[in-house]
Amino acid sequence: MRSLFGATLSRMKYLIAVLAGGATITAAITTAVAQAHGAFSGQTSLRPYLVYGVAAVLLVIAGVIAIRREIPSSEGVLKFVLDVVGNQPLSSQLSDWRFLIQNCGLRTARYVRLGTIRSEIGAYELSFKEIPALLAGEKVAVSYEVFPRRDDDRYGGKKATLWDFGKDHAGERGHTFIWYDIPVQYQEADDSIRHAGIVSVCFDLDKQILKTEGVEFWNEKKRMERRWL
Repeated sequence: MRSLFGATLSRMKYLIAVLAGGATITAAITTAVAQAHGAFSGQTSLRPYLVYGVAAVLLVIAGVIAIRREIPSSEGVLKFVLDVVGNQPLSSQLSDWRFLIQNCGLRTARYVRLGTIRSEIGAYELSFKEIPALLAGEKVAVSYEVFPRRDDDRYGGKKATLWDFGKDHAGERGHTFIWYDIPVQYQEADDSIRHAGIVSVCFDLDKQILKTEGVEFWNEKKRMERRWL
């Protein structure tokens, strides 16, 4: 509710400024024209100039609003792209895989959050740390942690890894490519929360790597499956 109020108040302030500015400029022009034609000395009626003035104010407001809609603003949802980098196999104790998120928009995104995802069977969760600010075009590494959900694993003293997360699948898909969708959201400058869709990552269990190549195929496969539902 607070975010919605903040966004509404911001738009109201903008509209009030436009109204005040447009009215002041138009009033000055209308007054000058009316005075030049003797409206204030009784030589002609003042009413037509008042009508012209009101019409001009409305025209100015409409023009400014139309121009503002053409300018990229907080109305457009930002797009984010996920990438992964690493050299050591996921099963290795030296595994160095990292998640990178890039802001592909034209403005800064605040408090970027990648949603927590659960492994296919459900024994593990992969959580990401919030990013306070992500500049336009900037790409940064996202800190993460794998949490076991079973009590035996949670209190066993062993730190859960991405390999543990990846292996926790039913094996019913007929291949070793296990895709996961991660929801993304962020805050605008007016504190409104925006949902920026999803990014996807693949656990290639055969090669023991993470990858994002082939995400277009994965998205198309999901669209085809939805059509058959």
